[in-house]
Amino acid sequence: MHTTEGAGWADCAVSPGPFYEPEFLPGARAVITGYLVPMLTAAPAVTAARVQAIPAPVKGHQMAKAALEMAILDAELRASPGRNARIWRGASTHVRQANRRPDRRLRAPKLKSSVDHPP
Repeated sequence: MHTTEGAGWADCAVSPGPFYEPEFLPGARAVITGYLVPMLTAAPAVTAARVQAIPAPVKGHQMAKAALEMAILDAELRASPGRNARIWRGASTHVRQANRRPDRRLRAPKLKSSVDHPP
């Protein structure tokens, strides 16, 4: 999804056919393109906090609605680094390791190749 703040991505994890759940890929695609996106583009100010109320008249299709909501949230978070901690009410922007001195921050491990390449 492209917003005024940037691009956001999300998955709509539905089955390819209507054999397991009532929401399935062709139906989700149809409701997203035919109803949900036009409703969102017609709304005056769409934010991740307000997006649930806009497609409320559309019954069902929870996975399609959730995918659009997550795409909008992703676009907002990508446009404003550091906002993630504020949204989720995080106390810190760093992760600390348990059973260590509190001033040592967790560092990402260095990746090592586990594949042996032939000479």
